[in-house]
Amino acid sequence: MASISERIYIRWLPDEAKEPTSTLVTTSAKSFFVDIRILQDPPHELYWGFAGISYKDGSQGRWMHTVDSRSDNPTEDFGSFEQLTNGDWLEKGKMLDFDDGKVKVYEEVWRDSEILPRISTVLVLEEDGGKAFQINSAANAAKGTIVRVGNYCQGIMKVKGEVTCERWTLDQGAEEWRRIFRTGNGVLPCQVACIDHSVQAKDEMQGGGDTEGNHEIRKFEIHTEIHNRDEITYGEHKWRIVENSTW
Repeated sequence: MASISERIYIRWLPDEAKEPTSTLVTTSAKSFFVDIRILQDPPHELYWGFAGISYKDGSQGRWMHTVDSRSDNPTEDFGSFEQLTNGDWLEKGKMLDFDDGKVKVYEEVWRDSEILPRISTVLVLEEDGGKAFQINSAANAAKGTIVRVGNYCQGIMKVKGEVTCERWTLDQGAEEWRRIFRTGNGVLPCQVACIDHSVQAKDEMQGGGDTEGNHEIRKFEIHTEIHNRDEITYGEHKWRIVENSTW
C-alpha cells in the first residue's frame, strides 16, 4: 500500500525522544521506497538517504536497501509496528546509531499523510543490463531510485561513491512542483515522475549545492503520458519506469 510517512521522533533507549531531522519516506503501491533524512539545523545537510523495497508481514517490517548514502554495500533492516490510538505508528527495533557507532534499541513514531492525487510512480536507474536494483549488484555500479507518491517526490542516486538526493513537493492548490532539498552534483529526473504538471522550478541549493546561495532556473517539458517499462536517458544514465499506479 502506498504511503507518505513523516517521522515524528526517534528515541534511542533509554534516552528521551527527539527529532533532529526532517525525515520523510515515500513508499509506492508496489512497495518501492525512498527514505530521506535531512538535518533540521542549518545548513540542512543530508543525514542519511536510502532506497529499496519494503516487505510487511503482519506487524513485522523489512526494508531491503539497494542504494544507501552511508554504505557502498547496503543490506537490510528490520522492525516491528503497532498503531497508536491517534493513528500514528510506533516502530521498534535495533539499528546503528551513526552518531556514536553503537547498535542500539530504538523507537520511532511515524505519521502518514493523505495521498492526493492518488498516484505513485517509480523510476530506477539501470546499469549493467538493469541489475542495479539488485541488492548484490556491484558496489561501484551506478544506482538510483525515484519514488513519487501523491504530492511528494524523492530521489537518490549514487555513482562512484558520490550521492545526489532531492525532495520535491506540490503545495496544495499549486500548479508547479517545488524542489525543497537537493544535495550532490548529479542529475535526477524527478520531474519525470511528476507527469500531471509542467514545472518551472526556482531551486534553493542546500546541503552540497551552490555554497554561494545562487539560484538556478530550470524549465522542464513533462510528457503527458508515461508507461511502465518506458526508458528515459537523463544525463549520462538510463532510467526505467517500473511503476506507474493510480487508484
